[in-house]
Amino acid sequence: FINSISSSPKRFVANADTIFKIFQCIILLPCSDLLIKLSKKVIHAKNGDEQDEDAMLLKYIDPSGVNPTTVVVEVTQEIQRMANMVKENLKMSSDALINKKYGSEEEVYAREQYIDFLSHRITEYMVNANRYGLPLKDRERLGGLFHVIIDVERIGDHAVNIMDDALKEKKQRMEFSTGGRKDMTDMYDKVIEIFDKAIDIFVTENKSDFDEINRLEDIIDQMKIDCQEGHVKRMAEGKCSIESGLVFTDLVIGYERIADHAVNIAYSILPEKR
Repeated sequence: FINSISSSPKRFVANADTIFKIFQCIILLPCSDLLIKLSKKVIHAKNGDEQDEDAMLLKYIDPSGVNPTTVVVEVTQEIQRMANMVKENLKMSSDALINKKYGSEEEVYAREQYIDFLSHRITEYMVNANRYGLPLKDRERLGGLFHVIIDVERIGDHAVNIMDDALKEKKQRMEFSTGGRKDMTDMYDKVIEIFDKAIDIFVTENKSDFDEINRLEDIIDQMKIDCQEGHVKRMAEGKCSIESGLVFTDLVIGYERIADHAVNIAYSILPEKR
């Protein structure tokens, strides 16, 4: 048999290996698409990438059934996860617009799809959970969580709008004055601060931090006024274009609305807000 394939034992081994690989390719060729998808999932899992459409899933909620004793905890954890994604989008979008760090738009838009997925799936789970005999306190808490999902999703929408403006800035080669860029950076820092504080209150239900939330909201409201007045002054002095001025105004207004949503998230733990 060896001589029929090759007169040399070493050549026989090489030819046998070649024949085996050919048959392997023939067998696996119809499954090539599935193998590609599997390899992508493995690579995404290693990189911690949660934007792959096929990999979208609920992490803390078991969609196969409802456990009345853990509903509130599961939903809270899932919303917190959703909020972390929103924060990442807000950071990337603002960095692109303020500091011209472009190139993250595909990641932002993909993550926004995941955020929408979580919003819908968490809401479906909560609607289903309300059909069970939950304690009154848990039913009231779920009522507040419905509104939190909406507020978190709205902040995500603002982050996408900021990225849209960043791409507009890049395409039109807009320039912001030094003063305008500083105003945007300062307001962004406060918005991230109030967002972090709001999510912390939402998760821990620590009512002692409401004074800090109110203080930050007042600061951001005043910053919006100061930014707009500074913008009018720079326009009068010819330091910025009409196009960049419109983007600047959109960002300032968007930041102020994000802060409003953050306040809603923080106050969602109060019974009268549910």
